[in-house]
Amino acid sequence: MKKTIIALQFILLFSTSACASQVSQEKLNIALKKQKKFLSHVKKKDKLIIVDYGRSIVRERLWVYDLKLKKIIFKSRVGHAGKSGILFATDFSNVPKSKKSSIGSFVTLQKYHGSFGKSLRIKGLERGVNHNAHKRAIVIHPMNGHPWSYGCFTLPKNKVSKFVDMVKGGVFMYVTN
Repeated sequence: MKKTIIALQFILLFSTSACASQVSQEKLNIALKKQKKFLSHVKKKDKLIIVDYGRSIVRERLWVYDLKLKKIIFKSRVGHAGKSGILFATDFSNVPKSKKSSIGSFVTLQKYHGSFGKSLRIKGLERGVNHNAHKRAIVIHPMNGHPWSYGCFTLPKNKVSKFVDMVKGGVFMYVTN
């Protein structure tokens, strides 16, 4: 019964998710301020990644913003940890083995090929908020049949390769709710 209710919620959300899929100006401004704060960790200063966990898991809520062109150049759905919530990520952690998503400021590291396929390592930049992300093996990887993970950011399989190649090696990522 619970699975049926969740399936019906997904159908309802998909049918009503034709809303604007752009990042809000307010969240973009916050991300830009956070990027300046952590600029010493950022190698590629021409792009910015924003993830908005305040949106449903079935909507686009990851954007790559080109700072030179001043526009979104990539957008996608992105999954979160199942223990952080079903449709919305609302419970976050920095604790190893919590199997929850993390929020805050990150920087992308190198790409690699893991058990899920082409993936991207990231580093948490905020002490007490997400600094354990690398230690927790929080990465960006393809979805494995469903959008939930044990803390990682998951993208649809048809989008992850382009995303990883676009942002690997030092792009700032801001995750908010």
